[in-house]
Amino acid sequence: MYDIIIIGAGPAGSNLARLLSKKKKVLLVDRRNFMSYTSINEKLCGGLLAPDAQLMFAKLNLSLPNSILVNPQIFAVKTIDLNNNIKKYYQRFYLNFDRFKFDKWMFDMIPDDIEKMVNTVFTGCRKESNSITVKLRSQDKEMEVETKILVGADGSNSSVRKSAYDAYKWPKQYLSIQEVYKSNTILPYYLAIFDHCITDFYSWIIPKEDTILIGSALNRDGAKEKFELLKIKLSNEGFDLSNLISTKGTFINRPIRNSEICYGRKNIFLIGESSGLISPSSAEGISYALYSSSILANIIKNCNENDVDEIYNKEMKKMNFKMTLKHIKSPFMYNNFLRKTAMKSSLLSIKGL
Repeated sequence: MYDIIIIGAGPAGSNLARLLSKKKKVLLVDRRNFMSYTSINEKLCGGLLAPDAQLMFAKLNLSLPNSILVNPQIFAVKTIDLNNNIKKYYQRFYLNFDRFKFDKWMFDMIPDDIEKMVNTVFTGCRKESNSITVKLRSQDKEMEVETKILVGADGSNSSVRKSAYDAYKWPKQYLSIQEVYKSNTILPYYLAIFDHCITDFYSWIIPKEDTILIGSALNRDGAKEKFELLKIKLSNEGFDLSNLISTKGTFINRPIRNSEICYGRKNIFLIGESSGLISPSSAEGISYALYSSSILANIIKNCNENDVDEIYNKEMKKMNFKMTLKHIKSPFMYNNFLRKTAMKSSLLSIKGL
């Protein structure tokens, strides 16, 4: 019998495991092994640490090691509105990092007394009278383990959420496609690309050492065709896409309203993107992963087990307010007229570029 089983060792799951009391018997499960870089270990991510996430690391008294950072470190984003043919530069303070090394660094900070089960997949759960039976599969071996609390930290397509809360309204899901290309030119900026012919969300280009990442969050119907259209338009903008290294896709959530966010009940809880916590304006999720996992860890350590449900949902109402502000911001980025008006005003843009 475990006190807590955590499914997923991304920033949310690893941070929760790291913060939990040593008095608790904890099992952390992840489908990856973290021993070496492979395509299955790689998470599709632009690898930019936003200011909100940097603030959360400051609150957690953590500093990032140089080993996870990659060149170039850039302080501007070039915004291209292909619908209105407008280009502007804005100052941004992101950190450029390697996502696999980042996840491994967080995983390596977990204390040794936390049991870890890698190369293992969550396949389902059922609620018993005084416990939760968790079904796992490791190297074609099926097993069942018991826990008092189950935590889903397994991302946007959360199997824990599907198993326990599938009837709950889900955020809109996009198919995020990202390709890596060899590049002979180091870009002095990141790119955010808006084009309603491609997506009602956004696309991006991010330089990483001698490569560039080209990605887009696309509506699932016709996603492949829309991504090919994006590449044609980028080629017309002068980007060399002749040397493809890799292609990867994954699902990404975009909550339209707070009712799509689910934190869980009855000792099956959701944190990070599993709960639907991701910015509807920028798709940034690491700050939410760190915040929700820190809140849940503190409650589990300091509150009666029977009170975790009520207190966790009450505490996370503060995050709902922050998400509401993001919903208010979104139209100024994704409404064609409002974006055109904001960009033409040059408000907050870097003058002279």
